[in-house]
Amino acid sequence: MDLAGDLEAAAAGDSESGRDRAPLIGAFRVQLFEPVLDAGGRERIPGQTWVVGKVSDGPTPQPVIWDEVGREGACRLLVPRAPFCREPCMGGTLCVEEGTCQGDPGWVDVGPVHLSGVATTAGGTGFPLSLVGAFYQPGDGNTPAYPPFAEGDPVVLTADGRGDVPGFTLAAAGIAQLVVLGGDLVLKPGKGLRLKWVPPEDPELARVRMEIDISHHGGLRGLVTCDAADVGELEIPATLTDALVDLGTSGFPVVAIRREVVGVALIPAGRVELSVSSGVERAVEIPGLVSCLRDDDCPEGQICVADKTCW
Repeated sequence: MDLAGDLEAAAAGDSESGRDRAPLIGAFRVQLFEPVLDAGGRERIPGQTWVVGKVSDGPTPQPVIWDEVGREGACRLLVPRAPFCREPCMGGTLCVEEGTCQGDPGWVDVGPVHLSGVATTAGGTGFPLSLVGAFYQPGDGNTPAYPPFAEGDPVVLTADGRGDVPGFTLAAAGIAQLVVLGGDLVLKPGKGLRLKWVPPEDPELARVRMEIDISHHGGLRGLVTCDAADVGELEIPATLTDALVDLGTSGFPVVAIRREVVGVALIPAGRVELSVSSGVERAVEIPGLVSCLRDDDCPEGQICVADKTCW
């Protein structure tokens, strides 16, 4: 689980503040997962709340650099670039930006950690996080409830610190489960993609972040990402979605959408974040593209090829 690496990639370039330019070395997540329903609308898998965190002694190397090649409103078109190192990277290190080799950081013990504002199934309103391997997670008897808070409730994580690592406090807020509205999502040429969701009581509390990935199974060629106000709707411009399709497609294109509040603290080694989020993923249709797992999924006379499309 590359917790810090995932958030570093998602946050790259989103802010110009000195705080957000500090390297991300730690991330704690409180994630809401909506219930899974069967065809009759009955709950097949109940909603869940996951809590996990990790702090490292340095940033996680990013072997792919995402360059912005288009921007309109709240959305950007990004294309991947592999960093170049003149000398081969040895000893398990990776080539990163500016042509340098970087190894994976080690994990750090930040002392006792306590999370408050997250209810448990036993009726508590907070609990300590136990360090298991390199990751902080709830211990036995501290299963987070679903939902674990009301919208706007304070969610606070405190770490006492240990050794050369100072203590820190991260403050965020409870959010409502993200509920996406509407029917099928279709990327039509020359037409923007409109997304709608149930707006929260307080539109200033959180941001809604989106990522359209339509080439994952064929070698990722680009992404459209958006960082939008939580007002219930957003239209992703056709200029960006058309350009994304032109970069290439593969089977099972998706848009990932999440409502998120992030709290930040700085310690000498870098930035630590607390993310409270609720995310959903929805399939995206592209005219003329048929996704598949096997030949039987394809129209007569076509086969399922390596990028999970019918050909």
